[in-house]
Amino acid sequence: RYKLWQDKALLAEIGEEHPDDASGVIIRAVWDKLRETEAETLGFCDAPCVDCGETVLVAFDSEADSALCYDCSRRDQAFEPQMEEGE
Repeated sequence: RYKLWQDKALLAEIGEEHPDDASGVIIRAVWDKLRETEAETLGFCDAPCVDCGETVLVAFDSEADSALCYDCSRRDQAFEPQMEEGE
């Protein structure tokens, strides 16, 4: 929609050379603004990931001391042994 593949001036304004990188900057800015303006209204707050310290969004009523970011939770799932049916 924004023609990032064609608009070199827009890429320069965003501060990226490649359109895929520029779209990431745009998505991150929208996400940050949404978290800034809507998180508290929806009942969420920031908490540090217990493994890496990255800020994650958690529900007010959850245990903030057990918060995991997406990457750490995926890593933990990867190392869980898979149980076969009947075991």
